[in-house]
Amino acid sequence: MAYNPTTPLRRQPRRCVRLKAWLGWLTASVFFSILAAPVDAFAKVPGLTLTWSAPSGCPDSVEVEQSIEKLLGERAPGKAFQPIRVRVEVQSLGPGHFRAEVAVSGSAAGSRHLAGASCQAMALASAVVIALAMAPDAVPQPPTEPPKRLLRFPPPQSRIVAFALAWGGGIFGSLPHPALDLGLGIGARRGHWETLLLFGYAPPQTFRLGVGNPGARLDRSSATGLGCFAVIAESPSIFEGCLGAELERLAARALSVSNPGRGAAVLVSPVATIKSETRLFSKVSLVLAVSALVRPFHPRFVINHSRLVYAIPSVSGSLIGGLQLAF
Repeated sequence: MAYNPTTPLRRQPRRCVRLKAWLGWLTASVFFSILAAPVDAFAKVPGLTLTWSAPSGCPDSVEVEQSIEKLLGERAPGKAFQPIRVRVEVQSLGPGHFRAEVAVSGSAAGSRHLAGASCQAMALASAVVIALAMAPDAVPQPPTEPPKRLLRFPPPQSRIVAFALAWGGGIFGSLPHPALDLGLGIGARRGHWETLLLFGYAPPQTFRLGVGNPGARLDRSSATGLGCFAVIAESPSIFEGCLGAELERLAARALSVSNPGRGAAVLVSPVATIKSETRLFSKVSLVLAVSALVRPFHPRFVINHSRLVYAIPSVSGSLIGGLQLAF
């Protein structure tokens, strides 16, 4: 239909005009509210303003904030954090080589330089740094070394370690006077346990009933079997308690008599030992041991079936030291 200027225009209803004006005002208000809203309103982590810059293909800021939120939520649930601003810039320096610079401003100001083989690793490392800046207890710390205890057992070993021992020392209460004792030993250790076999010999010792009177020449040889358990182990030292038995032979020969005779006594006695080992080199250790022996039987040596020369004591002890070589 052709336009006729004389034709009057139809007026729209007043109610429709008002509705359109109200919708236009509401749209403009929402639009300007969005533009004026602070960035923190969209942050997933309260109190964090994150600026994230990374090459294409790397995790975006949303993924980084999700990682931070997970760290804070697991380690410090419900805790209020001081607001901080963080700028992270990730750069690719070549295949498998990335670098990230993390600059923190606010309550925990500082900067960190990170390097890694992938962009994903840089994102995770940056999330950890940011979480630590917001809450030092948000990320688990490495365990500290446990305090040393007096009683510590050595770790069990699956294999048997054999060793040899050369030793020397003194014995008390076996011969009339304190005497030198020399010997060799062999043993084996597995875990906390150790077995030991020692062979010893004391040089002959002369004992007389008086000046110019008859006497005897005595000597002693022994074989000792021990079972030991390590009760204290503070590297490089080990302390062990041992129990076992000792087979000893005491022999005597009469002196200054017309018809000198010989005699010997073979005894088996229980023995207890405290032993220490201090490592000097990888396979060489210094060994010290203190032993006590109780004889159930203590025979006597006599001359002419009546005159007492020497009575073997009931209790004796020894103190030895030597070198141990492990194989």
